[in-house]
Amino acid sequence: MNEIPLIPAHLLRRLGVLGLLLLVAVATLLRSRQIDDPFWVDELHTAWAVSGSSSDLMPRAQAGNQAPAALLPQWLASRFLGVDELTLRLPSCLASLVLVALVPLMVFRFGGGWAGAMLAGVLVVGDYWSVVFAAEARPYALVQLLSLLHVWCLLGRMGLSGEPRESGGH
Repeated sequence: MNEIPLIPAHLLRRLGVLGLLLLVAVATLLRSRQIDDPFWVDELHTAWAVSGSSSDLMPRAQAGNQAPAALLPQWLASRFLGVDELTLRLPSCLASLVLVALVPLMVFRFGGGWAGAMLAGVLVVGDYWSVVFAAEARPYALVQLLSLLHVWCLLGRMGLSGEPRESGGH
């Protein structure tokens, strides 16, 4: 059935981009409230582990039962910006903001429509653990982001998308 859309497609795209920017802006406000608070015990280990040279990273990470790769974003940030609360939490905050941007895009891409995409985005923006993990010098926000990317790749590999599929004659 050929229906005339109420809102032209180009306008919907612009509204979608504006909605996505609004979600990221609100997420930035929520996630930045505690980003410069003093370190807690586990974050102190992260600060110590990344404050040394590259050869110090592995033994220091292992001393705290951490994989050295998990501390790599903080180590790289500290090379350019120094070792302080904001610098060591910045990789987690950025990973969380990328997560906020990608969740709606993924939902839309796999057939959730604009309303479903924005709802999913709002849920991630306000998710308690996403907000907490974004303000920690720990790898949890990066794990959330990598998990989303794995699911996205899996769904893409399975051929799932919002586009109609051709029938194989069955």
